Amino acid sequence: MNTFSGKTSTISNQVADYLRDEIISGNIKSGERIKESGLTQKFNVSSIPVREALKKIESEGYIDIVPYAGALVRKVDLKALDEYLELSLALMDILLRSSLPQMSESDLNEADEMIRKMEICTDSKAFGLMAIDYFAILYRAAKKEIVMEMAICIFRKNLMLVNLLLTDIYIAHKEKDPHWTFIKMVREKDFESAIIYRKEMLVQQTEGLKLAIQKK
Repeated sequence: MNTFSGKTSTISNQVADYLRDEIISGNIKSGERIKESGLTQKFNVSSIPVREALKKIESEGYIDIVPYAGALVRKVDLKALDEYLELSLALMDILLRSSLPQMSESDLNEADEMIRKMEICTDSKAFGLMAIDYFAILYRAAKKEIVMEMAICIFRKNLMLVNLLLTDIYIAHKEKDPHWTFIKMVREKDFESAIIYRKEMLVQQTEGLKLAIQKK
């Protein structure tokens, strides 16, 4: 069996990418067990990169690794989603109130460019990374590193939910204009309206995701 010596991280990333796609697409169902042996055979690798991949997507919220049961696809917990929303809104409020008045025209132009990239993106994995970069642009002027780290950490920890949002909202190109509207408010220095608008966007997106989940 090929262990891909020296390339473990690359192969583990490929396995992780495959598993994310299968989970988001629904090919691997909620609660379903992911067999390590099946992945080693599919990718013709040892168990090492497969285990690395499973640990990676566990840290992102896609699976739970349960003793004696193995890797199980995490079920979407609507109560947890409500808690995620509540905490995200609180951190967003803190960061935006500090950052928006301090954003330069260069920062806003950078945000514009990131929105353009997101508009034409059709890869949910790439979009997730772009979304993180977009929020980093919006938040960094706050110079609140600990709060920003918490916000980004929550975002990364809930990539499964984020990618569900991306699939249902962004990749379907249903949410192009709100980002431009938000940036326009910031340019006009209507910061309070911009903050309220951005928080309402997150609430609407989350409610839309909950409805989609309940229909499945």
